[in-house]
Amino acid sequence: NGGSVPNGTYTLTIELRNQDGVGGPFPKNRIATGTLLAIRTLEFTIGNPASGRQGVSESTIDNENWVKVMPNPVTHLMRLQVLDLKGQEVKVNLLDATGRKVLQRSFVPETNQHQEEFEVSELSTGMYFLRVNTVDKQVTIKVLKIN
Repeated sequence: NGGSVPNGTYTLTIELRNQDGVGGPFPKNRIATGTLLAIRTLEFTIGNPASGRQGVSESTIDNENWVKVMPNPVTHLMRLQVLDLKGQEVKVNLLDATGRKVLQRSFVPETNQHQEEFEVSELSTGMYFLRVNTVDKQVTIKVLKIN
């Protein structure tokens, strides 16, 4: 209706699944189906133009603070940092947009701040999903490959 939104900080969580939801056309009437591929949580701050904070700013909230991919987007070398997993097996799969594995690796961190590097320069430009699994944790992170 063209109404206004009060100033403040808001969060929006988006789930990417491999199947469409069922139900009505409005989000409150839909039921999620299929396998969860990725979750992205965004934080928006809407400010008063008089305060010098104009428009909407966006930042990513890291819901899975035990794993981090850098840089993202990536061109040649992707780094995966895992925290507090010393001595635990970590399995990593990089999937293309169709779900096909394009890279697979397992490792056991020797420290609680471990970094693993992946050469990705030969991959095609596009969106990929990095799945990181341990015995009791799992996360899927969207990774953008650019030239």
